[in-house]
Amino acid sequence: MNYTPDMSHDSVDRAIYHALLIWSYPSQLRFRQANEMEHPDIEFLFAQGYHEDGYQFDGKGSVLAHAFYPEEHLGGDVHYDEDEDWTAYREHEYGLS
Repeated sequence: MNYTPDMSHDSVDRAIYHALLIWSYPSQLRFRQANEMEHPDIEFLFAQGYHEDGYQFDGKGSVLAHAFYPEEHLGGDVHYDEDEDWTAYREHEYGLS
């Protein structure tokens, strides 16, 4: 896991935790954070442009993120375009919608 400088580490962790919690209800999957000695099944990455997965990010706008089907190498991983402006707030909380 790496972090975006746009948000605190705690905010990123909480956002991912809540997203996985939403997925856990209908899927009956259980998620937990891997410790430093484990290799996680799902990795979260903030990256820019080419980042060695075959799906280059386009910079600000358009593609925000991508994820992968379960498989050996990148299966389940979620990548976020670091060139976007990330926040834990919803647009309506700032009157943007």
